[in-house]
Amino acid sequence: MRISPKSLLMIIALLFLAVTGYAVFSFIPSVAKTRVESMLNEAGFRHVKIDNLSVSPMGFEAKDIALDEFGFDKINTLAAKVNWPAFLMTGKSPNVLDIRGMSISRKSDTLSYGIRGIAENLTKIEDFTLTLSDLTLDVSTPFGDIRAVLNAIIQPVEKDTHEIKATFVANQYQLGFTSDWQGKLQKGGKLDLAGNFTEGRMNLGPLRLSRSNGWLALSMTETGYSVQNQFEAGAATFMDVPLQSLSIVNDLSSEKSNSIVRAGISGMPDILFTADYIRNLEDQSLTAILKGKNLGGFLDFIEEQTKTQKSISEELLALRDFQITGQFQPDKRFVGGPLPFGIVMTSVDEKIMDGNILIYPDTFEVRGSLETTEEMAQALQSYFKIPSEQVKQNFIRLDGDAKKLLKFGEAPKQ
Repeated sequence: MRISPKSLLMIIALLFLAVTGYAVFSFIPSVAKTRVESMLNEAGFRHVKIDNLSVSPMGFEAKDIALDEFGFDKINTLAAKVNWPAFLMTGKSPNVLDIRGMSISRKSDTLSYGIRGIAENLTKIEDFTLTLSDLTLDVSTPFGDIRAVLNAIIQPVEKDTHEIKATFVANQYQLGFTSDWQGKLQKGGKLDLAGNFTEGRMNLGPLRLSRSNGWLALSMTETGYSVQNQFEAGAATFMDVPLQSLSIVNDLSSEKSNSIVRAGISGMPDILFTADYIRNLEDQSLTAILKGKNLGGFLDFIEEQTKTQKSISEELLALRDFQITGQFQPDKRFVGGPLPFGIVMTSVDEKIMDGNILIYPDTFEVRGSLETTEEMAQALQSYFKIPSEQVKQNFIRLDGDAKKLLKFGEAPKQ
């Protein structure tokens, strides 16, 4: 059978297309896999491994993605819609990126760094829609593991500008809240984000909060960041002592930080607790103060609330216009070491006790010494049930678990 030149050319063209199509679609999964790994590397995940990736005319879908070498951080499904010619020839980003079932685990002492890293990478996002569904954040803290779930959509609304809408929810014994966020992300690394917290509750160590709410505003550029927030709790207790009007205000940036904490004692309007933290590029300071008109009345109130039958001596009952000040001493701290504080107690502007202590934040242990009068040393020993070998005349040596020392309950064994 004689084949016409036209038919021969048609057959050759079809064979060429078949061979080319086979070659293209045989290496597309490999190219797509490499691109996804590169995108996740740029987002801060350095040990990416993709077990399964499939392609379609509209895009690709990757499943079971490990984000770290231990398998704690992972993505269940990452689906993308792409313009294949642009994606393969020029490296253009996907038109739509949908991430479902992402899990991230962090320790509390590295969480701040991790959040800043994610935010910095968000500012580099290109013109595509990003959807995050059921992103689970697990945080390990000294008080137990905390879990929160994020759902978000980031989509272009105009040239070089993305709109962000998100919800962030936690529902555990240690921490619970509902949070809604919205903001804008602009090309060049400018991020503006605002959110509110409602239905907040917290049970961390000796602190209990409920009926709490607040707001937070985040602004970030390629040169730095700033965060402002205010948080208030309708009900709170510390060491089972009821608090009122608890308020926390923060003004943080890459160059400075200012934090203010204020709280009163429910039923004791003259008692006020304050904490002020200031940091700049050269220095930092933290001052915590508990003050009131009548220390004896304050201790009586605590006894009435806790029913521990503590013995309150006349020396403590007689103190008026008292103030207990803790001053952080950063120049005495080495990297990773305990927190050094200077402690001063005054009554009617007269110093009656001072000393220096070290607080170990991981274990809440306290070590140090206090100097006071011999009568006051005996009064404090009796009230806090300090072992007798730790009290010598007018000196008190602290060495043990602060939770046991401050606990209004059973005394440590003598």
